[in-house]
Amino acid sequence: MKKLKKFSIIFASVILFLYILFFILVYAFGNLNSYIPELQKIVKDAVGLDFNVKSAKLTPTPKVEVQLTIDDLNISYPNKKNIAYFNTDKNNELFNLLILMKYQ
Repeated sequence: MKKLKKFSIIFASVILFLYILFFILVYAFGNLNSYIPELQKIVKDAVGLDFNVKSAKLTPTPKVEVQLTIDDLNISYPNKKNIAYFNTDKNNELFNLLILMKYQ
């Protein structure tokens, strides 16, 4: 009985440690703003569209998942004519756009 109790405590401690480590790592590396210029260049080279983002970050969720949050996404042609603009208050529109892009 003591072995089972000891094993349970050690197992729970390891799981809790990994859970806390996950949150620390996501918060440490969650700021994606330094990668925005690189991402803009990749999109410009691949598709020929301007892709502008105000800020981007990763946020951990209690289900041990990572959520991507993007503020003020703007997609436009090289002549600056907008194709799509999404601000942080209209997340549903971005979700609907991604679903439409999937089925095209």
